[in-house]
Amino acid sequence: ATVLNSPDDPSFTNVIATRLSTEIGFLMIKCFLSVALTCHKCVEMSSYKKNRNWL
Repeated sequence: ATVLNSPDDPSFTNVIATRLSTEIGFLMIKCFLSVALTCHKCVEMSSYKKNRNWL
């Protein structure tokens, strides 16, 4: 008899793989967004300082 959700079951492995890939994708998106936000803030600050020095 085959046991459902056994590690040898290919569908079970597929479910784990999909979950892992989606979680990794979410993590990558989160990291990318946070980095982009930080870079944007840095650029805004530097341009603000430049404008202030220029005035």
